[in-house]
Amino acid sequence: MIELVLRFLFHFPGHRKEVDDALRSYRHEDPTVLALGSSHARTFDSVASRVAATTDSSVTLLAVPLEFGKLTGYWWVLKHRLAPLIDERDAAGSKVRPSLRHAILITAWWDSCHNDPFTLNIPARAWGLDDYARDVLHNGLTNYNRAYLSAHWSGLLSSSALIRNRAGAWIPGAVRERFLTAEQRQAHDARQTAEWVDMVEKGTECIANPAQMAALDSILDFFQARALPVTVLLYPLKPGTLSPEAQTTTLSRYAAIMHGISVARDFELIDATTRSPLSDADFSADYDHLRPSGDGHFAEWALAGPFSYLTDSMPINASSAGATQ
Repeated sequence: MIELVLRFLFHFPGHRKEVDDALRSYRHEDPTVLALGSSHARTFDSVASRVAATTDSSVTLLAVPLEFGKLTGYWWVLKHRLAPLIDERDAAGSKVRPSLRHAILITAWWDSCHNDPFTLNIPARAWGLDDYARDVLHNGLTNYNRAYLSAHWSGLLSSSALIRNRAGAWIPGAVRERFLTAEQRQAHDARQTAEWVDMVEKGTECIANPAQMAALDSILDFFQARALPVTVLLYPLKPGTLSPEAQTTTLSRYAAIMHGISVARDFELIDATTRSPLSDADFSADYDHLRPSGDGHFAEWALAGPFSYLTDSMPINASSAGATQ
């Protein structure tokens, strides 16, 4: 009964792409561009569809989103789940998927902070069945590996509005949109904005965690060893959550760190944190992800500007890409 009421009153969110979805696609495809990041990487599905249409699928892009991802998480996914597909060879020794020519790493300041409390996203969002079985064999059932079971059980019941709420907490936002007055929504937005402003300002205390930066080095080493140029994107953030203090501390410091690494490691850095045309209206109620229309606005801007090479001149050489955008 509750399920029926929820579906009658609210728009039920569709399935969100996860690591396993991307891997299923990769097994049957041969993309020319790989985009790896947190849930922000889902924006590149919109980029991918435009690239394929513009190039008549001569350039194809596969986005791999790791929910709650950080740099250590991206490295785990790349090393354990993507590398076997990237490097797979047939009986004659030829690459099964030879077309990969470029990699995009999507990141933000938060990705470089310490892991806690989101390390469970690896078993929940990135493990395969063999990873789960191997961990249970060595460690027995633990809270860590149970996250795999919980996530996959929720996935099997993802058609349930209540189960989907446990994984994505969509009901509170839907309730606010439907039942709160304009004044109540404005008050809620003001509180949420203040919390985000405070979080970003305090981010300067945690960025550039050594383990996260080591993971970034490993990611760059991986692609460099395979002669794959890399573009690192600092993902756009909701403008209303970025105070002048945050921009002169957390964001500018992270951008400076990444710029220094880009010079040393010879990759293209695109800082879209505050330099895209996106407005607050492009962001969803969670203040972090883009609405579908925002994804479209980003894709249009990206392919007309900093990512125009995806449709104009593949492959790109990092050394010829120019300075930070």
